[in-house]
Amino acid sequence: LIERSGALGARLGDTSEAVLCIQHIRVELARGRLDEAADWAQRAEATTWGIVLPWSILVRAERGEPSAADAYDEFERTNMQYAPNAVADQLVETRTRLVMLVGGSDRAARVRVDAEVFAGELLGSDTFLYGAAERATGNLYFVEGLYPQAVPLLEHALAAVEAHRLRALVVESRVDLARALLARREPGDTDRANTLLRQSLEAAEGLGLGAAAREARQLVT
Repeated sequence: LIERSGALGARLGDTSEAVLCIQHIRVELARGRLDEAADWAQRAEATTWGIVLPWSILVRAERGEPSAADAYDEFERTNMQYAPNAVADQLVETRTRLVMLVGGSDRAARVRVDAEVFAGELLGSDTFLYGAAERATGNLYFVEGLYPQAVPLLEHALAAVEAHRLRALVVESRVDLARALLARREPGDTDRANTLLRQSLEAAEGLGLGAAAREARQLVT
């Protein structure tokens, strides 16, 4: 489907190339195939959209490379000023994932301000579907250590994708919520989190979502 849509949009030139590459990146990241994602990231960043695409940094962060944090900060300082409003929602999602990987409450608070603009909306475009904007806000609160604020937002995000029957996003949103529940540690949170993680693990393996399956295994107790 990605290649067919890319062929249909070929007249758009670099824009179509960037869209095609980002779609491949997202598929490979979901599968947990970081080498393949890195190759597509380099190709995407060779287009005229490259200046506002932090995909190579994200792949480095997914690999746990310490240099990814400084690279992310540099991207925020020098590249974000060039980002058009048309990709603001996409960048909120990508920046949220980066902050979750590299950490830092100041980073999280900065991105959260941008994420809250989309409250009550589903985030998506020709390159991605993320679910409710509250998923980003909740995950950013998690990074800030504000777990009581994170949990209800992530519950809302999970309910939204369950209502739309978006199976892959249900898996990812269950992992997000479980992570926050384990951190909040109120009575019943651990049992609830483990139930969510077991559900996520089973579904992730069936859908080929290697990244979500790996994270669920790491979190389940």
